[in-house]
Amino acid sequence: MAFTAINVAVDTSAAHTEVAADAANGNKFLNDGVGRLVIRNPDAAAITCTIAIPADADTAVADGNAIADYAIVTSATLYVSLALKKEIYNVCSGTDAGAVTMTWTGTVTNVKLSVI
Repeated sequence: MAFTAINVAVDTSAAHTEVAADAANGNKFLNDGVGRLVIRNPDAAAITCTIAIPADADTAVADGNAIADYAIVTSATLYVSLALKKEIYNVCSGTDAGAVTMTWTGTVTNVKLSVI
């Protein structure tokens, strides 16, 4: 899948650029484990963002239990902001190495993303 990139803001005091959620291709961003993914849903309906746990992640299993993909339900007119541990969420190899990848369920016409 060719995920659409989200640029990471280098200086969090500066205005950051939002990108549209890409329902067809998903989105990705390079994750240093410190930056925060911000999801802004101005629409009247809730949407779901599913952040993939890579099959090759070092910690795809914790205490003998598989870690499931992380589904975030973003209610109508809500912001969600979260930091993601790179040891769990980053793709380990290939084209998307070092990135967190996500897909969308629901109508994401006006949903915007940024990483600060």
